[in-house]
Amino acid sequence: MDQRSIIGRLAAAVVLAGSLVGLWRYLAGERIGRPESAICPGLVAPAFAPVSYGPPAGRWRAASVSVIAPPDRERESRSAVIREILRLLTERPCLPDREQRLKQRLGELLELAPAALTDLLASVRDGNDRLEVLRLVSRLWGATDFPQAVAWAAELADPQERRFAFEAACLADGDSDPGEAIEAWRVFDPDVGSGAFGSLVQRWAQRDPGEALQWARAQDPAVRDVAVARVAFVLAGSQPELAAGLGAGIENGPVRDEAVISVLHIWLGRDRSGAIAWLSRQPRTSLTARAWSEVVSSTVSCPPS
Repeated sequence: MDQRSIIGRLAAAVVLAGSLVGLWRYLAGERIGRPESAICPGLVAPAFAPVSYGPPAGRWRAASVSVIAPPDRERESRSAVIREILRLLTERPCLPDREQRLKQRLGELLELAPAALTDLLASVRDGNDRLEVLRLVSRLWGATDFPQAVAWAAELADPQERRFAFEAACLADGDSDPGEAIEAWRVFDPDVGSGAFGSLVQRWAQRDPGEALQWARAQDPAVRDVAVARVAFVLAGSQPELAAGLGAGIENGPVRDEAVISVLHIWLGRDRSGAIAWLSRQPRTSLTARAWSEVVSSTVSCPPS
């Protein structure tokens, strides 16, 4: 064998040995030529890894278990959470932190599988317990994913539960986007005389009366008058003269009268002389006549000490 052949075979042997070493190091979880920090901890196994080499070793296996749970493990977790919720519902409502623990478990169920809410409700027979679950779920879900929450609520079969859950979701969304919550409620129930509509507007006015009033004035007359009356009611405690003026400026007669009387009733309890002074400056109408009756009534029911 000549010298050239010997050198060629030795070179081939070196290349083969290097390839085998590299393959062994790769299978052991080490990327050649890359620092440890560059290795992705969430990678389970490369798509081209030979099946015959078996499951990935070391930290790869641990990472895969912590990130992706098998379907049966998910079902077990979901069932365990539902059992814990049902157990908490059997506790007396007066127990401390019961509602907080319910919120925590319901939040876990929403994260695991929102579809499991159907299974949970099917297991809750008591009417009060069902309403409690609906209230807490709708508030939690409405605050984090409002479109999904109202879509779920709208599919509930029982009309009372459907309305209850939809309103709770809207109230939760109203804390962050009151305009969106009010519009969603009006799609569900166009009646602006409903308690939910009034509650949503008042909650908005309590947090930002200027923004709520601006929104109210931009609506069509039927919605505008009722919304302005709700804003006036909220302002009656802190700015009664402004509130009374807002109420008096409402176009719809019955809505206007109720708004002014409501504001005046609050005003008389806080600053009687100020309320009477404002009323004395108003023109004589059927509304002011009713307002003076309110003044007389408050005098009789709450005589000065």
